[in-house]
Amino acid sequence: VMTKAAARLIYAGIVGDTGRFLFPRTSEKTFRYASELIQYGFSLTEIYDGLYNMKLNVAHLSGYVLQNFTVSAEGVAAVKMPKSLLEQYGVTASEASQLVSLLGNIDGIVAWAFFIEEDKEIRVRLRSKGPVVNEVAKKYRGGGHPLAAGASIDSWEEADRVIEDLKAACLSQ
Repeated sequence: VMTKAAARLIYAGIVGDTGRFLFPRTSEKTFRYASELIQYGFSLTEIYDGLYNMKLNVAHLSGYVLQNFTVSAEGVAAVKMPKSLLEQYGVTASEASQLVSLLGNIDGIVAWAFFIEEDKEIRVRLRSKGPVVNEVAKKYRGGGHPLAAGASIDSWEEADRVIEDLKAACLSQ
């Protein structure tokens, strides 16, 4: 028997994983499961607010991202966030990661990478509108889904190699 709390958490996961039910692989089956879950009576507004409201400092960092990302001729965008930048905005690496979908609504971008420096490594978040990015992630101690993956690297020079591999993935698609 599923509890109301469990149904709420599963529903929140579905909303997040499907990009509010907008990603192409969202199916009739997804909607069927979601409709069964909302019968448990939790607040849909609270879930959406929890998933999509952001703190003011994170909103300011999103402005930085939009002003400072790079985009290549292949349609690969990237943004690098060193620890000093996170400290400047008072944002944790986890909070910065919440912004990874920000570049997905920009025309001409087909794949993108967020590089977020943590204490002992640089975390890589890869997203795509078509090119397979989990194969790129596998080359850098990572993995994930074809259109959403993550990895870990040790230097900003290695970040440049990830970007080159991402460009190659876009060209081979």
